[in-house]
Amino acid sequence: MRPAAWITVSVMIAILALATSGCGDSNDKATTSEKATTTGTGQTTEKDEAAEEGEAGQEATGSVPRTLDAVESGAEDTIDFAHQGSRAKVVRTAHELQRDLDPASSDLRKAGVESDRIAALEARVRVLQSLAPHGDFDRISLAANQISALMPEFFGRYDVPVPPDVLELDYLDREAQLRSIVGDADTVSSAVQQLASTWSDLRRRVIDAGGRRLAARFSRHVELMRQKARTPKSRALQREAAVGLELVDELEHQFRK
Repeated sequence: MRPAAWITVSVMIAILALATSGCGDSNDKATTSEKATTTGTGQTTEKDEAAEEGEAGQEATGSVPRTLDAVESGAEDTIDFAHQGSRAKVVRTAHELQRDLDPASSDLRKAGVESDRIAALEARVRVLQSLAPHGDFDRISLAANQISALMPEFFGRYDVPVPPDVLELDYLDREAQLRSIVGDADTVSSAVQQLASTWSDLRRRVIDAGGRRLAARFSRHVELMRQKARTPKSRALQREAAVGLELVDELEHQFRK
């Protein structure tokens, strides 16, 4: 990355950090997300806990708005295009994310989402936009995944068939994979620990939904991720994380039956 571009990205990362600070101290696992910057190696990851759901414990209601679906899909598409090395598609998708951001933010406000959480989403989209034209593809993927990190919290505001923790698993497997690729060993270990914790909370619900065999497969995946996290920069861990992403698709299907 050129020096001038790096200065711009550094400023945006500082904005992101400010936007995501000061949130509440909820102990509700379904409303937590991972806060991590996108500078690559040497970064630590801090738990970015969201405020209590709703201003007065409001319950999830209604379907997920199309605008939020578009943001979630756009973040995932950006990761796919970065993996393909397609600069044009990355730039286009980042532009579309920015276009979808204002209506998505409006819908989140209507759902009672706190202003600092919406600001966190807006800041992360700005970081992605700053990286898209010239940034390293791995760091673009990390930036897009930080947008995905907020989706479990936001989707939890709505009446959805798939538990938000399934989205959390998707984010964490991807985070472990991407942090391994850039050599950020500490964050890999943290992501794997959170993967295990999230799965522990979700496993019984999968079994109750008729997915006993699928639950056993995902438990095995989590155990393998723990083992492979001992060599956090290994291709073996990256491959196992990819297995987890496929299993998450199966979990989503199980809950939609």
